[in-house]
Amino acid sequence: MITVEVRNNLHVDIIVEKILGRFVESSPVATFESDFMPVRICGGCSELLTVNFQVPLSCALATNRIKLGIRYGKVGFPLSVPQITWPESLEAVPFIIVNRIPMRKMLLFISHKAPQNTSLGTDLEFLFGNVGLTSYLAEKDDRPGLSDYWKDKILPKIVESVAMVVLWTLQVQAEPDNVLKEISYAKDTGTPRYVLLAKGANPGDVFPRNKVEHLSFDPALPLPALCKLVMRVCDDINKGVLPRKIIGVTKKR
Repeated sequence: MITVEVRNNLHVDIIVEKILGRFVESSPVATFESDFMPVRICGGCSELLTVNFQVPLSCALATNRIKLGIRYGKVGFPLSVPQITWPESLEAVPFIIVNRIPMRKMLLFISHKAPQNTSLGTDLEFLFGNVGLTSYLAEKDDRPGLSDYWKDKILPKIVESVAMVVLWTLQVQAEPDNVLKEISYAKDTGTPRYVLLAKGANPGDVFPRNKVEHLSFDPALPLPALCKLVMRVCDDINKGVLPRKIIGVTKKR
């Protein structure tokens, strides 16, 4: 809930129909509309209006700014085509805290090229954390002295995961061996896979377009696609698609 002071600088009365909000510096952009009875404001007068709102900010990296728009019409004029004004000047005043959702007992394996795509994987890990999901990045799981890197570290985590997210980038395409091994094991163990495909990359027969749906992203601006993927995974969990049992497939250890 926020309180907005609306001042009518016109010489005629106006009817405020709605207040619209748009969070800025947030991805995906979150918007809302007020839900209140139209309010009449006399010319040259101000009114304090209370606005209740609910927006999905789970994937917002950070936001403490909002841009407000006023939808209004002049008294004595038709309200069928109300005006909307979006003030450009805005002070960055903190007003909202985005709390993480409590963590769920679900692990997502992020298959990627390290260290070239570690930053991308870390951004995805942060977003999954915001919606209560734990991600696995192998380079953050230091285990000095392991006798078998794959058998003792990577493969058990794929088995433990409810799904695998594959970050297929140009770096992976140039040296795909480790990622291909992870994908192959995920297939053998019935682990569902979500594919994020970088612009300009082509997985070819690894993920044929006629069989596996890709979510494309721009490496220069990956955040919108990362957020979209996170919300898709959450939606699949809420619908019971994840975690799922693959009939006829036994996970190997």
